Amino acid sequence: MEVTIPVPAVRELVTGMGRIISSKTFLQYIWVQPEKKGIRFMGTNADETAVFFCPEATAKGKDGFAINLDELRIVMREVRGDTLSITVRSNDLDVRFCEDLWNAVVTLEKNVVTEPPFSFDLFTGWEPVEYPNFLSDYRFALPFCSKDSTRWILNGVCFHEDGSVVATDGRRLVVKREAHPFKLPKSDAKWGNGYVIRESRWLKNAKPVDGVQATREHLRVKAGDWQYIVKPLDGRFPNYQQVIPEQTPNQFFELCDDAIRAFRLIEGLLSDRDKCVRLEALKTKTKLVLNATNHKDNRKVKIDMEGKGSVTFATGLNVTYMIQALQAGFRKFHQLDNLSPSVSFHEGWQHILMPMRVAE
Repeated sequence: MEVTIPVPAVRELVTGMGRIISSKTFLQYIWVQPEKKGIRFMGTNADETAVFFCPEATAKGKDGFAINLDELRIVMREVRGDTLSITVRSNDLDVRFCEDLWNAVVTLEKNVVTEPPFSFDLFTGWEPVEYPNFLSDYRFALPFCSKDSTRWILNGVCFHEDGSVVATDGRRLVVKREAHPFKLPKSDAKWGNGYVIRESRWLKNAKPVDGVQATREHLRVKAGDWQYIVKPLDGRFPNYQQVIPEQTPNQFFELCDDAIRAFRLIEGLLSDRDKCVRLEALKTKTKLVLNATNHKDNRKVKIDMEGKGSVTFATGLNVTYMIQALQAGFRKFHQLDNLSPSVSFHEGWQHILMPMRVAE
């Protein structure tokens, strides 16, 4: 059994599978399945499955096999040629690549797994879903997800069972109500209350998505040579509704487009460990005066900028979060008092930013 794969395709494969493959021993590999018109590569972490099809790859033989992703990634660091071949023997794999100045054969231990860790039934019975805004909604919400790997359920954009698209890290959130048409299984002991789609480089950069499809128990997104398959949550997505004020406060401050530059200046002067500042907005007839103070770094920044506000206020906030909100298009922030979350709106999205306690 021998397969030959173009090196650019292998690099795309390794990069695209990086966030999907599980750290669990029996899921640390990519399943390689030869087909008539190319080779299909599959990886999973039991909750998500990624499939990459390479029509340029060829195979001598029909049997599939498994290869460890980390080992393949190490090999690819030094590959400079055009193609890479893998020969499957009884106890190991020979990974061969040829270049002008040298040839290399790397022998890897054959994975003990002899069959894919998921059912091929995943690839049948799909029905199309009309959701033209899927990619734009996904990309908009993605920056507001948690980056903490221990909070897996918050590491992606949630397509909630109530029809909302939600992303949160526990300190801020964005939500777009009645946005998606997915019909999830009724919440019970088996299923959670939404699909969570984590950050994927190929999905984030896809232009455009070829289609969104669903079965009773799975959601699939197709983009180019890639497929992303996810099942509903095993657990429950946090009750995001409880942090959204029932009524939008009348008090507000509104920032101009150049406010991003001002907050970037403030962010640059703060340490990497502490991005929290006490922000004072002093209302005048024509502008806002922003005073930002970080007591740990003993930094003070005073910036005059054009803006609007209903009252003079002071609140504690994370500067980085504020920059991301401004980059997403939020400009007008409603806030009842310095201990209440700020609420803002932009093109159907609602943004909630929780305040932070800082020294006076």
